[in-house]
Amino acid sequence: MTSPKLDRDCELVFNDNGVCELVSNADDLVQAIRIELEQNKGQFALNTAWGTPYLNEANTGILQLKDNQNRIIQEVSKVINKYDGVQKIESIEFIEKKIVINIKINGEVYTIW
Repeated sequence: MTSPKLDRDCELVFNDNGVCELVSNADDLVQAIRIELEQNKGQFALNTAWGTPYLNEANTGILQLKDNQNRIIQEVSKVINKYDGVQKIESIEFIEKKIVINIKINGEVYTIW
């Protein structure tokens, strides 16, 4: 697969000549996973099942519960495991209030966040 390259703010990336950059193969897969993990489930109007259940009106989202690291790992794993091509989740760690995910694709480890 090939997709337009997006920066950390999900804005298109253009090279010095003004041409939109592309990502393909493993980089495209990593970008797709990152974008889905950044989206709150239920808020994308074209597919409300897409995203990660961070917040919701029933107060059951993974960021609305105390001591929720296991649930965060579970929900993040669900999102990642939906994607064909991910061989293995190497690690999911909480570092300085951020989640750092290492996944293996085609024998190589990629870091998300």
